Amino acid sequence: MIIKVAWQLSREAVLPLMDVSLPMQEEQVIKDIIASHADSYVEYHRLRTRKAGRERKVDLHLVVPRYKNIVQVHALCEEIGNEIKQALPYVDILIHPEPCNGPPHCHNCNECQQEEKHSSTANESLK
Repeated sequence: MIIKVAWQLSREAVLPLMDVSLPMQEEQVIKDIIASHADSYVEYHRLRTRKAGRERKVDLHLVVPRYKNIVQVHALCEEIGNEIKQALPYVDILIHPEPCNGPPHCHNCNECQQEEKHSSTANESLK
């Protein structure tokens, strides 16, 4: 009995200090924030979260339309990161932006499809 209680108390004391994934509720907050910007990106993947003590780490890959300029992409990453920081204290966020593969691979990307139409129209007018 004493050993069991000692084990439980030790585990409860050490567990918050260990490097573990964020609780599901906190990951859902992050996913909801990312989803609120869905009209600005194609998809996201490789969402990884870690927590050690009070410090949180968030790392993800954000696939953006290939025709977006770097200023727009940086602003989007900053906005998403700032919203996550407001929702979860003591968080360090790393967002890796990636360009989409372009048409016909971009099923969710209206921006690439519009740019492709614009490019093909411009090319036909040059003929």
